[in-house]
Amino acid sequence: MSKPLRPTSSVRLGQLLARVRAGLGQGAVRRRRLRQGGTERLEVRTLLTAPVIGNFAGTTGYVENAPTQPIDADATINDSDSPDFDGGQMVVRITANASSFDRLEIISQGNAAGQIGVAGNQVSFGGVPIATFDGGTGSTRLAINFNGNASVAAVEKLLRQVGFKYLSDIESLAPRTLQVTLSDGDGFTSATATKTVSVISVNDVPSIGGFDGTLETSEGIRQDLVHGVQIFDADKSNYDGGQLVFTITQNGEVGDQLMVNQSDGLSVQGNQVFYRGQQFATFTGGDAAHPLVFSLNQYAFGNAMQKLLNRIHFLNDSDAPSTAERTVKLEFSDGDGGVAEPQFRNIRIAPINDNPRIANFLGTLDYQQFTPPKLLDYNATVVDPDETNFDGGQLIVRISENAATGDRVSILPEAAGAGKITISGNEVSFGGVVIGTFNGGTPGAPLVVTFNANSNSASVQRTLQRIGFSNNVFDHFDPPSGPRTIKVTLSDGDGGQSSVVSKTVVVDPVNEPTVINQFAGRVTYTAGGPAKLIDYDATISDPDGGLPVGDPMGEIIVRYTQFSEAGDRLTIASEGTGAGKVQVDSATSQVYFGGLLIGRYDQGSGSSRLRIVFNADATQAAIQRVLQRISYFSVSDTPSTTPRQLAVTFKDSLGTSSKPVYKTIDIAT
Repeated sequence: MSKPLRPTSSVRLGQLLARVRAGLGQGAVRRRRLRQGGTERLEVRTLLTAPVIGNFAGTTGYVENAPTQPIDADATINDSDSPDFDGGQMVVRITANASSFDRLEIISQGNAAGQIGVAGNQVSFGGVPIATFDGGTGSTRLAINFNGNASVAAVEKLLRQVGFKYLSDIESLAPRTLQVTLSDGDGFTSATATKTVSVISVNDVPSIGGFDGTLETSEGIRQDLVHGVQIFDADKSNYDGGQLVFTITQNGEVGDQLMVNQSDGLSVQGNQVFYRGQQFATFTGGDAAHPLVFSLNQYAFGNAMQKLLNRIHFLNDSDAPSTAERTVKLEFSDGDGGVAEPQFRNIRIAPINDNPRIANFLGTLDYQQFTPPKLLDYNATVVDPDETNFDGGQLIVRISENAATGDRVSILPEAAGAGKITISGNEVSFGGVVIGTFNGGTPGAPLVVTFNANSNSASVQRTLQRIGFSNNVFDHFDPPSGPRTIKVTLSDGDGGQSSVVSKTVVVDPVNEPTVINQFAGRVTYTAGGPAKLIDYDATISDPDGGLPVGDPMGEIIVRYTQFSEAGDRLTIASEGTGAGKVQVDSATSQVYFGGLLIGRYDQGSGSSRLRIVFNADATQAAIQRVLQRISYFSVSDTPSTTPRQLAVTFKDSLGTSSKPVYKTIDIAT
C-alpha cells in the first residue's frame, strides 16, 4: 500500500521528508525527486502493510453441549508496522449453516499476566482493558473493538480465546463455516481467515419421571397405571429401535393384565399400535408371566410416545384376587444406546363385589315403523359370578340418542312355562314366579326393571332377551330420524354395576307423499289483462294424516315444462288480511295467511320457477289456499300465444315429493 504526499509552498522539501520519517519510521517511506522546469517535486510513498492472520484454517470438532471451545488455539497475528491496534476491530462471523443456538464467545481466563479476562462487554489482557465487544448470537457477528492497549500479543491471545458453543440438544449437524477479519486502526484490514467447526452429536440418556408411589385399585376395575408420567430425552425426535417395557416383578398372578387404552387418537390393531392412523409400535405380552413390551419404529415421535405412556391400564379380572401388593417396573431405551434408570410403582388391589356383566348385546337392529315390536337381542347373556340373587338390582334400558316421540322399549311376554317370561300388570314373572316389577319405556322415561329376591342370573338374562323396540306413532312434529342408540346397564343390588352395553336400532320411517287434487286442464290468460289464477279449486292432502311441519317444513314448486319467455311471471295473488285469506308482501317476499306469517317465496320471472317455502305455522288449510292463489301474467305487450304448460309439486319436511300435476295456460290477444 502507498500514499502520495505533496508539500505546500510554505514547507521546504527536506523538512517535509523529515516529518514523514519521524511519524512513520525511517524504513516506512521512499522518495523520488522530479524537476519540472524550475520547480522540484518530492513524491513520498508509505510502505505500511495490513495485519496477517495465520494458522486459522482447517476443521475443528465441537461436542454437543460441551463448554465453549476455542476455535483455534494456535492462531497467530502479525502486523510488523503497527505497535498497537488502537481503533482496529476483529470480526468473527458464522457464514454458513448458523443456528439460533450457536454462540461465539470470548473465553475468560483471568487477569494474570498473559491472560484474557472478560467482564461484561469489556476485554482485558493481563488485567489491562484492551477492547469491548458485542454480538456473537446465532448468525450475528462477534465484533471486538480495540483501544490503544491492544498490542499484537494481546490481540493474538484474544483470537485464540474466541470460542464456539452450541446450546441445543436437537442436533443441527451441518458444519459451520467461520470467518475472521482484523483491521489495525491505520486503515488496513487483513485477508479473511476461514475455519470449519464440525458439531459432534452425543446421545443423551433418557429419563422417566412420575412413575412411583402406589396405585390403589379394585378387582375388575380397569385403571390408569401410568398417568402424568413423562419421558425426558432432549436430543431425540423419534425412538426407532427403542423399547418401552412394563414388568410385574412381584406378586403377579393370573388375572393381572397390562393393556393399551384406545382413546384420544391411540388405537390397536392386532399387536400393532397406531397414533392418529400411523403405526409406530408393536407389542407382546401384558400379563403376570409376560412383560408388556413395546418395540418402537421410526414413527415413535415424542407425542405418540407420551400418549402411549399415559394410556397403559392395569386390570385384575379375577373373582378373588390376591391382596398382595404388586410391583411394576418401567424400563425405557431410546434406540441409540440410551437407557433410562428403571422406575417402579406398586399396585394395591381391593377385592370387591363383582360387577354383573352383559355380553352379546351389540350390533345393529333394523326396524320398520308401524310393525310389531322387535326383540333387541335374544342372544344377550348376563353373568355375575358372586351373586345368588339380584334382590334390589335394576335392569335399565334407555334410548340415549335420536329418540323420537313414538319410540318404545318394552318387555315382550311369552307363553307361560318353565324358563319363560310373562307379565301381569307391572309385574314380571319367570317360570310363573314373580321376579320383579317394571315401569317406563319411552324416550323421556327409560324402562326400569327392579328385581326381588326370587331373581337370579338365569331370570335376569331371560328378561333382557325379551326386551323389544317399536314405533307405531306418526308424529309430524317429531318424525323418526337417525339411528337410535339403546343403552343397557344392570346392577346386582349389592353395589355391583355392569358396564354400559349398546345396541343400534335403524328405523325405516313410513312417509307417504302429499297428493295435489283437482289441478288439471287448461286456463286462458288475456294479454294485457290482470293475473290469472291457475286453479282456484285445487286441494292438497296427505295420506299420513296431516302435513308434516317444521321450519322449513315443505315447499311448493311451480315450473314450466313447455315454452316460456322473458315476460312470463308466476306469482301469488294477494287477497287481504282477513281470516282464511292469503296476503303477499312483495317487498319482503313474505306470505301470510289470516294475518300470520307462514312462509316466503321466490317469484318466477321468465323461465324461472316459482318456489314457496313454508314455516312451522303453515297449516294444511294455509298451504292449500296458497296453492289456489298461484297466478300467471305477462309483462309483455305482445306475449307469444304459444301455450305454456306448468308442473306443480309439493315436497314435505321429510323430503318426500308429491307426484307432479300439470296445467296448460293458453294466451289470448
